[in-house]
Formats: sequence, structure tokens, C-alpha cells
Amino acid sequence: MIATDWDLDSANTEFVERYLSDRAQAAVEQDPSMREDAAEWLRRRSGQLRAGDLTVRVGHLDIACVPGSAPTA
Repeated sequence: MIATDWDLDSANTEFVERYLSDRAQAAVEQDPSMREDAAEWLRRRSGQLRAGDLTVRVGHLDIACVPGSAPTA
């Protein structure tokens, strides 16, 4: 496995907006009482993104499976 974290900023506005929106929606699905807090969090983060003041790092691992290769520890 190779660590390939995603570093996102205002150069990826549409993607980051979707990512943030999905995170807020997931929080509300887990706890509906968070609806207002999640909406405020999303407004605040979206404003920071549009101002160029927000970066997002998403932990990510690439996994390569090659037929016939031996697994590594």
C-alpha cells in the first residue's frame, strides 16, 4: 500500500464543496439533531474555501494487486 493523501484547496472548489457537503450530510444521517450545526459548519467551510483560506487533506491509500506477485508485509 502506498499513502497518496489528497491535498485539496480552492483549485478544486467543486470537488471540495461536494466532499464537505457529503460529510455534513453523513453527520446529520447519524444524528438528525446536528442539522443546524452541520449547515452552519458547511456555510463556514464553504466561505473559507471561496476565500482561498481552506485546504483539505483526505487520507488515502493506493493498493496495487498484480497477478502472480507475492504479498508483502
